[in-house]
Parts: sequence; structure tokens; C-alpha cells
Amino acid sequence: MAKRIIELLQEDGRQSYAAIAKAVGLSEAAVVEALARLSTAAFAATIALCAWAFAASDRRARRALAIAAVLCSSLVYHSTAGFGEALAAATVAAAIVAAIKQRPLLIVITVALAAIGKDTLLPFVVALGFLCARREGRLLPPRRMVVALSAGAVREVAIDSELDRAEQHRPDGA
Repeated sequence: MAKRIIELLQEDGRQSYAAIAKAVGLSEAAVVEALARLSTAAFAATIALCAWAFAASDRRARRALAIAAVLCSSLVYHSTAGFGEALAAATVAAAIVAAIKQRPLLIVITVALAAIGKDTLLPFVVALGFLCARREGRLLPPRRMVVALSAGAVREVAIDSELDRAEQHRPDGA
């Protein structure tokens, strides 16, 4: 059922909980509960990503600091607020962890996903990726990381353009 709810939100993220509940045959409270569980899972995933990113022995102090920063952020509120905020934060965290761990394919995927819901987020994700992918004493990250960050950004722009085009061709009231 959660998959169907997500599909409906992907079609139109502005649908009311009542409209979604009617479409899936559940109560409005059940729909809100399912979305709250997903947001809470995204919040937990963000904490897990921070712990994994700083798991190396030379970064243990940073791991505690990163987890504390997430716990003190507005993400705690967003994990129970409107659908999508915690999920967006989790994808941004995944992009940053991919940069820290120097995983080019994961960088392309997560950067492309991180900014889909928020048009203004892409420059920040790329800038954070550049900062996190750098190595000690170097101004820029390795070339393969720059290429991966750039490819993820280009892919996100292409996805966003397709979504905008699809929205423009939607009949009114759909």
C-alpha cells in the first residue's frame, strides 16, 4: 500500500491526504501514518549514513559530531512533518557520504536524486560534494570525483527538465 501512496505522490505531490486515502481505499489517518513511517525511516537512514561516513578510526570524533549535528538540526522536525523533507535530506546525506567515500557511481546517482524535489538544492549539493570529496592538502577533489559530481548534476537537470515538460503537458485538473 505504501508503494501505491508513493506512486500517487510522484504523479502529483500536491494531492491532499484525503484524496490519496480515497484513491487507495484507506483512511486519511492511515495514509498520514504510512508517510510518517517513511519520513522516520529516512531520518534513521540519515543518522546511519553519518555513522558510516565517519566510521574510519581517524574520523570517530567527527562521527559523533556529525550525528549530533543531524540530531540538533531541523531534520528531527522534518522526520515527522510533511512528506518528503526527511527523504530529501537523506538523499543529500547519501550524496555527501558518496563523496566522502569516493564512490563515483553512487555520487552520480545520489546527486541526481538529491535535488529532484527542490530546484534550488542542486548547487548546494554539488558544492558540498566538492568540499567532501577533497583530499588533505588539495584544493579540488580528484578528477574522477569532479566528473561524477558534474555527471550527477547534468543528470538531475535532465530529469528535472523532463518532469517540467510532463507537467506542462498535463491536462488541467489532472
